[in-house]
Amino acid sequence: MLNNLIKRRIELGIKQKDIAIFLGYNKSSYSNIENGNRYINNDTLNILAYILDMDTLSILGIIPYYRKLDDISKYYIKLKYKLDDTKISNLYKKDVYDIRK
Repeated sequence: MLNNLIKRRIELGIKQKDIAIFLGYNKSSYSNIENGNRYINNDTLNILAYILDMDTLSILGIIPYYRKLDDISKYYIKLKYKLDDTKISNLYKKDVYDIRK
């Protein structure tokens, strides 16, 4: 998850401080998110997805590995994130990272 946030933020030329202000955090609090030292809730995850023009599954690092999962794991992800095959296909098209890795 964290590498996706950092990589995309740098690609867009956005500073940690700017994202922190948008989220209502100080810079060190946002830095703790990127360093894995702070939990984020779904609302924060959705705001980050908006700021970085990503989908939440990409931030979480799920989509790049989705194709490698077994059927039971895919089923769980579909239920948890309320996805169908069309939405998953669209996420692959929108994903900013190379999902073939």
